[in-house]
Amino acid sequence: MKRRKFLAGSAVTLGGVGLITGTRGFTKGEAEREVRISVADDENAYLGLVPDVAFGETLSIEECGYSFGISFRNQTGRETLVVRVTSELSNEDSDLNTPDTKEFTLQLGEEREPTFTVSCDSGTNPTGELVFTIEAAEETGETVIRAERRIGIECVCPIEIEDFALNNINSAFKVGDLSADEIERMVAIAGGNEFPTRRVDQGAGDMFEIGFDDYEDLGCDSPSGTIDVTIEGETKEGIPFSGTAHNVNCSGNDTSSNNN
Repeated sequence: MKRRKFLAGSAVTLGGVGLITGTRGFTKGEAEREVRISVADDENAYLGLVPDVAFGETLSIEECGYSFGISFRNQTGRETLVVRVTSELSNEDSDLNTPDTKEFTLQLGEEREPTFTVSCDSGTNPTGELVFTIEAAEETGETVIRAERRIGIECVCPIEIEDFALNNINSAFKVGDLSADEIERMVAIAGGNEFPTRRVDQGAGDMFEIGFDDYEDLGCDSPSGTIDVTIEGETKEGIPFSGTAHNVNCSGNDTSSNNN
């Protein structure tokens, strides 16, 4: 799961009373693309952001989850603030997993940067809008600031085919629980080369085999050798999948293989 700090080189003044939020970015080039957007009810406030990932933008996640930091600095003139950041999805039927609630104390002039993680489960590609509610209160409980910020989320979590097995290079194989009707495309990779796959009728569900002309193209240096074979593809819903069988027998004899 990756971690990204977004809103590069930026800050947002909430409520016009001096709680600054933002994050530091990656490169000078990113920071130079800063855009300033006014915050409602405070004409002097600004939200500096870098296009790609920012409040009001959409974050595309391709590896099941993503973590990012948001920095908060107390510039309210108040000695102590208790900050609470909660999140929820605007579309409750989404399969996205939302970040945990963060609560922390900020002394005057202090800055903190909690980390937030958004994720989705294997074999899913949910979308949604993540709504952050930011509240800051004095120790007495009096609320000083309350604001909302939104981020669109597109999450894809690839399917790992853990039970992909080939007894030998000529064997037919199954692609986990995926049926042929669910698969949009699939190839086999061996010996540094890519090979087509084709569905075969074995009378026991959806089975496939590798289409190849030359054993040497597969990396089989001798009939007694073994190779690793990887399958990669995409479902009709646009979800990538992959799996690897190890020590696949080149000779065509029936031997066991180990999987990832």
